[in-house]
Amino acid sequence: MTAATQSPAVMTPFDDVNAWSLRATLHYFWWVFWAFTLGLVVTLSWDGWWHSTRVFDSAFSPPHLFGYGVATLCALLAARLAFTDHMRRWFGVGSVRVWLVPFAIPGALFVLGAGFVLLGIAGALDLTWHSAFGLDETGWSTPHSMIGCAFFLLYLGFAACRLALARHQPMRPASAFVLIVLVLLFSGIGLGPLAGNTSPAEVQQLALRPLFLREPAAEHAFRIALQWNLTRTNPLFVPLAAIWVGMALTLARRLEPRTGVYVAAVGVWSLLTVTPGPFWLAILASLGLGALRLPSWLVWGVSGALFGAAGAYVWHNPALAGLLTLVAAPLMVLGHALGDRLGGIIRDPSEQRGYLFVYLGLIIPLCTGIVDLYLRANTP
Repeated sequence: MTAATQSPAVMTPFDDVNAWSLRATLHYFWWVFWAFTLGLVVTLSWDGWWHSTRVFDSAFSPPHLFGYGVATLCALLAARLAFTDHMRRWFGVGSVRVWLVPFAIPGALFVLGAGFVLLGIAGALDLTWHSAFGLDETGWSTPHSMIGCAFFLLYLGFAACRLALARHQPMRPASAFVLIVLVLLFSGIGLGPLAGNTSPAEVQQLALRPLFLREPAAEHAFRIALQWNLTRTNPLFVPLAAIWVGMALTLARRLEPRTGVYVAAVGVWSLLTVTPGPFWLAILASLGLGALRLPSWLVWGVSGALFGAAGAYVWHNPALAGLLTLVAAPLMVLGHALGDRLGGIIRDPSEQRGYLFVYLGLIIPLCTGIVDLYLRANTP
């Protein structure tokens, strides 16, 4: 057996061919990651500025075309990791069979590829939706919800790939920090407008902008948000956020066991969520109680209760503090269980586990899309 065809399990660090292959794979992986991430930052910033300065006239706007162009290019670049033998082998044994692909794909690469496929489906739906309805939708519409699921799945895929490579080249703290922050930023799937709209006053202020007053579709979307209070002040936000926070914190811990990196990443994430107070209570409580080696249900139950109480006051529901405390406690325990399961899958993705992400990426947007259609149909 030649050095070029040996399995990674029997390679030595002194083998020049294998050392070159691993370095090339790592460098190429980061090129794909940063190309996608920087393209996403530019797209989201440009798209937000575009819609806030121009009346909507077409779904084929420059930021949309740029974003989907970058995503397509990155998908093609990522495919090289799967279709190049000397790169693919570093991600583990092929465990997923994909139609028309003549070889089994490592689970981590499958999760990443599934994210790009889901993003392509969501993009096609998004262009169709905007062409038909303009800006008349909430964050729960099927296209927007699916785009959010695709971003989350993509960064889970990037994390899974780097964890697979970490068996041969340990991950630096800075790399782990960036990956965890991005996974957390896109982890709030299902929250939709409840996460994005901080208060009714903020929504009202946006609705009164001269630009949006000239757009009936956008004004209808604002009326939906105001009539149904699709903001963080809605009592439903704290229970749903309890599941999200429990899941996100546990997932981050499973992906990054180093306490310093974990705390730094979730700290930045909490600051970027606009209102960090309740998040930090949950973080500190889970860290402190976890250090005492208490049962996980007790750790996350207490953390959830603190999150519910703090969230009630921060998001203007003090009268419901007691109820939200009782409700948030078991829901954060549920979120912890989901995050633990999710982290285990990312650390060891397989065929059955990998396809689970595909199903969830389709089912969740369909369910939230039904909510969006109901709200649109029942708001004048």
